[in-house]
Amino acid sequence: MLNKKFYVSMFVAILLAFVVFVYTESLPANMNTNVLPIKIIVNDGDSLPVVATNLYNAGVIRSQSLFRLALAWVNLATDIRPGIYIFDKPQSIFEIINKFSLHRPDKPEISVTIPEGFTDEEIIDRLLFYLPNLNKDKFMQIASAYKGQLFPETYFLRSNMSEQSMVDLMHGEFINRTSTIYGYDKDKFKQMLIMASIIEGEASKNLEEKKIIAGILYKRLNQKLKLQVDVAKETYKVLGLPKEPINNPSLDSMMAAISPTESKYMYYLHDDKGIAHYAISYKDHLKNIKKYLK
Repeated sequence: MLNKKFYVSMFVAILLAFVVFVYTESLPANMNTNVLPIKIIVNDGDSLPVVATNLYNAGVIRSQSLFRLALAWVNLATDIRPGIYIFDKPQSIFEIINKFSLHRPDKPEISVTIPEGFTDEEIIDRLLFYLPNLNKDKFMQIASAYKGQLFPETYFLRSNMSEQSMVDLMHGEFINRTSTIYGYDKDKFKQMLIMASIIEGEASKNLEEKKIIAGILYKRLNQKLKLQVDVAKETYKVLGLPKEPINNPSLDSMMAAISPTESKYMYYLHDDKGIAHYAISYKDHLKNIKKYLK
């Protein structure tokens, strides 16, 4: 009789301890409000322990064990949808499980805009904000084979993309968008791309302005003059174009490099409002400097 009472008491005690554990560990975690919102990336193929560890390390849940147990209880252990889950306030573990059970990540795909004229380093720095699992050095190494050929565009990315797949995506877009000009002479194409990258940095987004500046730069090259463009400092010291594209130019800049506008001008500058001012002679250029760059 005593043994029966003992086992009953032990069972009740264990049950009570379990209930207290579940209640305590299911409460909202003490999240650092200074870092909210918290973004949790679930990649394709991530196991339940990996997801639980990421949530725990980010301060979203109190207990990895309880989270894993609860997901298994509701048959979600192997059915967590990949994507980005955003937590903007402390939530109980049951609210968090409900969030996963809806099968609707806050961001199933990541929208990232790469602006025209971004360098490879600027591209990876922007990508790392959305895809922190990427390796910058590895991306830069892979991208070095495609200088100037990562097309500036808005991309919809998977959360588990690799450095290689990211470069392949952007270079593939470059080939698609330049298909009408990509096939001609390799050396001429590279020279065009280098010039386009300079135009991208030197001109506004206005196509006509880009074509005029392209014409000025080609005229300087033909007359064996230094380009002296601010976006490529080496052109102040040596003749000719840089050896590689200095950024990833837009299609408009490429078209300007292919079809420049011939003009009487030899010099140009932009005022503090971004408006271009041209000059025929160096003397007139100095006047523009004095007038517009006070």
